[in-house]
Amino acid sequence: MGKLEKMQLKELENFISLWNKFHEIYKKSIKNKIIFPEEEKDFLDTKEVVMRRYQALLGIIHKNPQPDSIIEILNASSITTTSDRAATKTQAGWVHASMMLSDWKKEFSIAAQKRGPLSRFLG
Repeated sequence: MGKLEKMQLKELENFISLWNKFHEIYKKSIKNKIIFPEEEKDFLDTKEVVMRRYQALLGIIHKNPQPDSIIEILNASSITTTSDRAATKTQAGWVHASMMLSDWKKEFSIAAQKRGPLSRFLG
């Protein structure tokens, strides 16, 4: 596996971990139905970090997903104003985003395995 593939895979794995933590914050907040200001602030602060990391990740792995469920979720302005209908749609987005990230991880893992030890000499 080349250095570039290792870096891409590592960045993707790091983002998936962050994304999963962000999802847990979201689920906990939605489940409680009563969202305190500090929970909202934690959600919004985490969302900002996830957005920056996601934009950096797309540049590193050279992807431009359409539709982009992650961006749709991150564009939600607040969790305090989320209706039941919007929450259902958002949950479907989480599922799609998780599948997309899993597919990317498989893709990069397979590509990294295909690059054997001679690949550095072959280009």
